[in-house]
Amino acid sequence: MKSILENRPALAAEVDKVAEVAGYLWQKGWAERNGGNITVNITEHVDDVIRAMEPVSGRFPIGTTLPRLKGCYFFCKGTNKRMRDLARRPMENGSVIRILDDCASYEIIADKAVKPTSELASHLAMHNQMIASGNGYKAALHTHPIDLIAMTHNPAFLEKDVLTNLLWSMIPETRAFCPKGLGIVPYKMPSSVELAEATIAQIHALEAAGCEIVRVTVPTMEAAHALSKIKENISIPLVADIHFDYRLAVEAPARGADKIRINPGNIGDDDRVKAVVDACQRKNIPIRIGVNGGSLEKHILAKYGAPTPEAMVESALYHVRLLEKFDFNNIVISIKNSNVPRMMEAYRQLSAVTDYPLHVGVTEAGTYQMGLLKSGMGIGGMLLEGIGDTIRVSLAAEPEKEVEAGYNILRAVGFPVAGPEVITCPTCGRTQYPCTEIANEVEKRLQGCKKSIKVAVMGCVVNGPGEAREADIGIAGGKGEAVLFIHGKPIKKLTGDNILDQFMDEIYKL
Repeated sequence: MKSILENRPALAAEVDKVAEVAGYLWQKGWAERNGGNITVNITEHVDDVIRAMEPVSGRFPIGTTLPRLKGCYFFCKGTNKRMRDLARRPMENGSVIRILDDCASYEIIADKAVKPTSELASHLAMHNQMIASGNGYKAALHTHPIDLIAMTHNPAFLEKDVLTNLLWSMIPETRAFCPKGLGIVPYKMPSSVELAEATIAQIHALEAAGCEIVRVTVPTMEAAHALSKIKENISIPLVADIHFDYRLAVEAPARGADKIRINPGNIGDDDRVKAVVDACQRKNIPIRIGVNGGSLEKHILAKYGAPTPEAMVESALYHVRLLEKFDFNNIVISIKNSNVPRMMEAYRQLSAVTDYPLHVGVTEAGTYQMGLLKSGMGIGGMLLEGIGDTIRVSLAAEPEKEVEAGYNILRAVGFPVAGPEVITCPTCGRTQYPCTEIANEVEKRLQGCKKSIKVAVMGCVVNGPGEAREADIGIAGGKGEAVLFIHGKPIKKLTGDNILDQFMDEIYKL
């Protein structure tokens, strides 16, 4: 078999560097056996021939979504491969992987199907951050030196700056290599218990924010086993997100998952699909088919040439038929796209040909601000058309912000949502008090309030009460004062330096 390195001197040189570093790590005792990992971003050395290469493996989940890595290529040390062997024969003990368009999965393209280590997700997350920061670094490396691990068991070294000051005093040159000092974190064994506890803590925060369904990624069997503990400690339905490995989809229902999200066409033959169906039927739980415009099946993408609405609908129905073949119809469908018009049209077409519940969202929506806009337009637009049974807002922000945005979308399209709604006018030349600042502060102080009230902060008394007559309570400002009104009817004036506090007192009285 011809190696990917043949006739590619620049790429071969990069891999040689990896081999050289692996040799150092082995010879110096810094990383032996499988005690470490190296990944290098080789995208700049990839040509059109490499981009067209067929994979030598199936698709594998990363375990998270890394938008900066779309279309990137990496050379990675293989799992259970020795550093000494990586130094001698890098292409037999490592491989080249391609990050797929969903930014959440990868495939191996050369030379052999040598799977990367379990730390790949951590390394790729570092690469994603390095690209985002623009620092130009191409490599990520970690080792497990015994002496450093031993130091993490010595409480004296764990105090702030202790190790830094010690090294600086012993070896002054350390200041040049580590001008910001060194840090040590306590040693911890990775375990499903700790994984579960961290997940539970985040779910509790989401519950407090009003989340009604939570989805967790299940990339490994350890994560699948952790579902039991998670389910025992939360009060909302738990969805297990599965990619490619049917065994995880079989295990998740047994561990308490209330729903699984999987594309049956990605898990193998009919026997595997049936195994998943049987596991879900035993527990009477649904399967959500999740179609993403960035990861359509190759034969469908080749047919349409782009992730068109028609292509997405065909993909969704393809997966539906795989489940229906085994008389399974407890199905939910999502058909997301980053392009809002495409996403909306896809949902319209899908809703016209199926009665299955639809989970609505805009995927890869972008930054927080842009994500809010695209989600509001896409999700809100669908809800206004009567399409959608559950929703998910995807933002580059804390998950609690996604929940908050979801409720705001529901409120904006007219759904009865518990909690206050603050409205305000755009202000004009008649505004004589800090209308915008007061509105923002009112919204901030009402966070956590469960009263279903509409609160108005208007710029002037000329039009304010009339424009906000549907508000339960509001103020319209003037110079050094504000008129308090309820359902558009003026009640009294608020004066002084504490108009905001007076207004809040009136709100709390409702």
